[in-house]
Parts: sequence; C-alpha cells; structure tokens
Amino acid sequence: MNNSVAYIDVGIERRANALDPQMTTLHSPLNEVLQDPVTPLAEVEIVQRLWRGRTGQSPKIVHFAWDAYFGYYTRECNAALTDEGAHLCSRTHRSLLQVAHLLEDAADEGEIRERLRQTLTTQRTSADEKKMLDGSLKLASRIFAMISIGPLSSEISAKHSLPWTQGTFTDAVHEYFNQPPDIELDPKEDVVSTDLVCHNIERMSGIEVLWTDNLLDHLRLVEGDKKFCVFHHASFLRKMMAIERYVVVIM
Repeated sequence: MNNSVAYIDVGIERRANALDPQMTTLHSPLNEVLQDPVTPLAEVEIVQRLWRGRTGQSPKIVHFAWDAYFGYYTRECNAALTDEGAHLCSRTHRSLLQVAHLLEDAADEGEIRERLRQTLTTQRTSADEKKMLDGSLKLASRIFAMISIGPLSSEISAKHSLPWTQGTFTDAVHEYFNQPPDIELDPKEDVVSTDLVCHNIERMSGIEVLWTDNLLDHLRLVEGDKKFCVFHHASFLRKMMAIERYVVVIM
C-alpha cells in the first residue's frame, strides 16, 4: 500500500465541516480513512448518518444485516482510490458522506461540483480537478443510492448508468424508475407467481442468476440473455422503506 494515499488533505476536511456541522467530532469513527477496513463503530455511524430520513413510526421491528453492503462499500472505495487517490476529493468516511448529502440537497450537478471545488485547497490543472470531482460524484452515488452514474477511472464497467444531465439527482432517479412499462399489464391479472424465485429461474430456464450491486441493473438480461441480474441488498431496500426521506422509491 502506498502510504501517500493515507494522508488526509486537512484543508478539505476543515472546509467540508461547514457542509455538515453534525459530523465534525475530531475522534469520530467517521474520520477513519477510506482505504482502511471499516471498523464496527464506523459502520454504525455510516448507517445512522448516510441516510438522513427520519424513521417512520411503525410498531414492526426491522432487523438489518449490513455485511454485504459494507463489503460493497469497501470494494467501491478501493476502486476509487487508485492512482494514490488522484480521482477522489474524499479521504475519510465523513467527507464521503458529505458529498453524498450534496447529491440529495443540491439543485443540480453543477452546484455540487462548485461546492466541492470550493473545498479544494491545492491548485490543480482543470483536467486533474475534473477527475477528482467526477470520481467523487460517482463514488458517492454508489454508496448513497447504490446507483452507478458512470464507471470509475479504474474500471471498464458494463453496469447500466443513470442518465443525469439536468435537475437534481433525486429527480433523475425518480424519473428513471417511473418510466411507463413497455407492455401494459392488466392489474387484475396475477402475472407473477410465488414460484418465481431465483432457484427456479435457473432450474427451469437455464439462465444464470447474477447478483448485482447496481440497482439499475436489477432484472436486466446480460451476456446474450444468458444471465439475469438480481439486486441482492435487502437491508438497503428495507432501510429505504423504513425512512421518510429517501432517494430510491421502493414500491
């Protein structure tokens, strides 16, 4: 591991504090660096603070298991930190969560980029600055909404990406998931059998089920229609259902 990756741009961290004063505690687990293993305390803080919607009043107790999500979180952070972190503004969990919150709060992508640009303390070329802003937005969208808005610099990705050209990130997500179906179905007909589970799909059709971390790839046929993508992060989906303010609408 190159030790230079571990250095925190103190200027970025200090200026980023103004974006979310509630996450500024000096010894908070959120100040742990991204390339280190996520500690249990950091996991708790991330889950509590990443999605800020208030939990709805419900007598039902929902149990979440986050091992799969934090395996994904670690892989995505490691992929984004290639080239000694040259493609990423964030170095800690806290600064990454602050970028994620901008996805929810800002009016459009241009505003997010400008607010992130104001946190940079080192002069860079326009090309290098664009790489950092691109990488930060792409990583934040993945850990916040489990949605790709484009490949990271280190990957050649076949993931489907969200078309986000104007307006808020939230609006782009809602527009994507609210497109009318290609085939009109009679709501009175029970077209989905309870037997339609992954094991039976593989057994009866010969199509391989491929687990995906990208919500946009859910139910997509890939590789010549030989593989069927299924989004498998149930705890993330339950979390979206449990909070009142969410980006991903779960019907």
